[in-house]
Amino acid sequence: MNAKQINYVLTIVRTKNFTQAAKELFISQPSLSQSIQTLEDELGTPIFIRNHRQKIDLTPTGKIIVNHFEKLKYEFTDLENELENYKSNIDGELRVGVLWTFSYSIVNQILNDFQKKFPSIHLHYQIGSSSQLIDKMKTNDLDLIFSNSGLLNNKKNEALFSTDVLMRSPFLVILNKNNPLSKSKKINIQQFDQQDILLPDIHTDLYSQINNLIQKSHINCKVIGNSTQPDAIIHIVKNNSGIGFLARETYDKYVPKDKNIIGIQFEPEIFRQTLLITNNQNYNHEIIQQFRNFTLKYFSN
Repeated sequence: MNAKQINYVLTIVRTKNFTQAAKELFISQPSLSQSIQTLEDELGTPIFIRNHRQKIDLTPTGKIIVNHFEKLKYEFTDLENELENYKSNIDGELRVGVLWTFSYSIVNQILNDFQKKFPSIHLHYQIGSSSQLIDKMKTNDLDLIFSNSGLLNNKKNEALFSTDVLMRSPFLVILNKNNPLSKSKKINIQQFDQQDILLPDIHTDLYSQINNLIQKSHINCKVIGNSTQPDAIIHIVKNNSGIGFLARETYDKYVPKDKNIIGIQFEPEIFRQTLLITNNQNYNHEIIQQFRNFTLKYFSN
């Protein structure tokens, strides 16, 4: 039994579904099921009741196990806190990869706060697209990256990387108050017909999702460009030159308190995930674990 298996069990209990738990953990469902089966064999008792409706329930012994796992989770946190004073004196280098768009997100604040708390650790940054940063991880040129891409959902990458889902922020449709769609409570792809659209950067997951919806709907909209830069999107929308997209986190932080700019929920909902992806070659390194624990606590507060 290990901490990863404990996390797997608690995620299944929270989501009540193996498929959803596997998605959140960024592993395949067969891998998750095998890990749980191995744990059940080790403990000598089943944890979950599985039925054909895919509803997940706990066995009587499973309830006891989960109760202890919850306690262990907090004990792990206490242990990490006790070790923090020792680790705060560690010095060395940490190679961090970030998307340039994260300069507009909470990730930038995390990096700044970590550097203030651990000034003896030198943060070396590399900025690039998700695919570029993951390639750097594969060649061991980065220790960890912040990403919003789900490129890790295959067995080969599961062995190379460990992934923590830090947060999910829904994307909003950003438009001028004078646009007729600004009166809508929600906006779907069909309403983009005859609209000028500023699509996200072509290298992003959001671009692929929005572009696929446009192609399937056969609507007649005009694509005026591509950008995920908030300043550019806000400028276009403020001048009523088109419609753009921003994650709610970014919208709430950077859109000026200007009644001319409206953010409306897109339907179906599309989320920007903030992921912390760690290189398994260096996973147990003290500095890497210190940074990971610091980041996870940052998002749990």
